[in-house]
Amino acid sequence: MNKFTKQCVAAVASLAMAGTLCVAGAVVAGSSAWAVDGTECTANKAPWDTTQTANCVGSITIKKYEDKGNGDTSVPLPGAKFKVQRVTKLSTSDTTNTDLKDYKNWEALATKVKSLNDNPNQAGMEFDASATQEAVTGSDGSKKFSNLPIGLYKVEETQPAPGHSNDVTPFYMTIPEITHEANKQVTYDYNVTAKPKNQSLAGKITKTLVRGENETAFVGNGDTMTYKISAAVTSNTATERKNWTKDDLTGYTVFDQAPAGVFNDYTAAVVKSATVVYKENGTTDKSVPLKDDKGTNNISVATEDVKGKDNNTTVATRIKVSFNETGLTSIATAAKADANAKVEVEFAFTIKDPTQVTEKSFTNKSGFIPGQGKNKPTPTPEVPGDGGSTVTSNYGYLQVNKYDGTFKSTDANTQTSKPKLAGAKFKLFAKKTDADACAANTSATECQNASKVGELTTVDGGKFQTPVKVVVDDSTHPFYIVETEAPANYERDHQAHKAVVLATSTEQNPTSVDIANVPTKDNGSWFHLPKTGAAGVVIFALAGVCLVCFGIFVFMRNRKKDEEQQAA
Repeated sequence: MNKFTKQCVAAVASLAMAGTLCVAGAVVAGSSAWAVDGTECTANKAPWDTTQTANCVGSITIKKYEDKGNGDTSVPLPGAKFKVQRVTKLSTSDTTNTDLKDYKNWEALATKVKSLNDNPNQAGMEFDASATQEAVTGSDGSKKFSNLPIGLYKVEETQPAPGHSNDVTPFYMTIPEITHEANKQVTYDYNVTAKPKNQSLAGKITKTLVRGENETAFVGNGDTMTYKISAAVTSNTATERKNWTKDDLTGYTVFDQAPAGVFNDYTAAVVKSATVVYKENGTTDKSVPLKDDKGTNNISVATEDVKGKDNNTTVATRIKVSFNETGLTSIATAAKADANAKVEVEFAFTIKDPTQVTEKSFTNKSGFIPGQGKNKPTPTPEVPGDGGSTVTSNYGYLQVNKYDGTFKSTDANTQTSKPKLAGAKFKLFAKKTDADACAANTSATECQNASKVGELTTVDGGKFQTPVKVVVDDSTHPFYIVETEAPANYERDHQAHKAVVLATSTEQNPTSVDIANVPTKDNGSWFHLPKTGAAGVVIFALAGVCLVCFGIFVFMRNRKKDEEQQAA
């Protein structure tokens, strides 16, 4: 938004006649008639008018909204804190008189508009303590600061609304606000309004599970779950984004808030990589490593416990990734080039034995700490509540039904038949390609990508001793089960069986996969061949010998006749 509203432009253009100043940062300025405490200034009288009420007062009303673009003011923001201060001195070396009851001081102040807009935090600026107020916006997003004398005011957001960024640059307003529309009288409004906006933090950070070949890469105990956090680059600095440097991002941090008790390690070792990604010149994709496996390391990692409501129990560990000066410089460069620049950090966690966990599910959250601008308060960690910043996983149970292929899968063991097979060995896989390779060839090399859950063996009844407890990240999460060794007298099953484990499955009612085995010849239950005796074999052998001898005799006789005919 332009720093000057239409009213300001018109008023400055007519300064020789009426005089004005309007210095407003990223706000929408307007006017509103409000009753005020104390002696109210007479409306539509100039502040330098000798008939204006002596020592009169006006007001500044803040109306805070979520930044939804296009002038949308549909979402008011309660809980934002603002401070208004009447300026008595512009800077250490500036001697401009700020008494705006004198017209010539308006002219002098008009020459300072650009510098105040460009640098709202002037060094050595002084304020009137008796005309300084600080308060938070109410449920309707507004707050009125009353009993403010004529003068120049600095307005600053000192605390953003919950769940929103502190991206409002300090701005200046005058009491009164002077406007002069074409063909109309100059107006003087002593009860002025500003409508600053904050961006919602919703969607500023997303968290996903890293997948390969459109599949997850974990099953359960000992496997690795890798999360990618993608965070927007934010800061509470007063500096415009196009001018950001590393100093505007001091303390910028991205963190994983990993739930307690579900992983084996919560140290800095889980941070796998960090990258800043953006578009250069709006078209070219750029990616700058901040930490990788090639030696780049411009990050530092710290951890802290997150306590529960009782403030005693640790419910999560916050693994915070911050950046050194080189890293912050790369991030600032990206942020200046692209408003949608993102810092991406990958965290790799080893799954703790699920049988040691009593919960049915766990949620891994994420968050960030905006950068801190010069002379700005230290930002607080933000953990957005929108679903995109969290990943919830469930525990499920997997079982097999191993049976003799000459029976039905539903047949049960009886005293005379044993359709259920013990002694079959299996491995679990997260990816189909890995499972297919192992199913085709069960060598150690081809099966090396099996889950660290380990080898599983069926017992009497054709099932595992207990169902396997696995981690399911969504309702379509597939696992693959491969038989690596068949029971004696059976051919190994050569397929990778897909298993979609339900999040609602339990140890008593697991998701089950039917897998049959084909009996081998020595099993005794394969096709029965007719019996043959030795006598028959001898007869056929003798007959064969006779035929050979007869053939030789005929050949020799014919040859002799041919020779006799040739001799004659």
